[in-house]
Amino acid sequence: MDFIDDVLKLNIYEKAAAYNKSVLLLHGDKDITVPLNASEKYLDKYETKAVLHVVEGADHTFKNKKWEDEVIEYTLGFFEGEFR
Repeated sequence: MDFIDDVLKLNIYEKAAAYNKSVLLLHGDKDITVPLNASEKYLDKYETKAVLHVVEGADHTFKNKKWEDEVIEYTLGFFEGEFR
């Protein structure tokens, strides 16, 4: 139970704000597991270090080829920009 209690007390957004590298947030706008406003809160915490890309029609796992391809494309573009 200690683990569960610790997790429930954890302020994930404040913890994330301490991360000082670039962040890519990918979120499906039809995700019913994690609402889009969760990624928007991270975006607020990361400020200029983060970019949010919303995949239209996608669920939590991006379980169709079109969504997967979009996620891969944005991820590759993000890393290419980071390593130039």
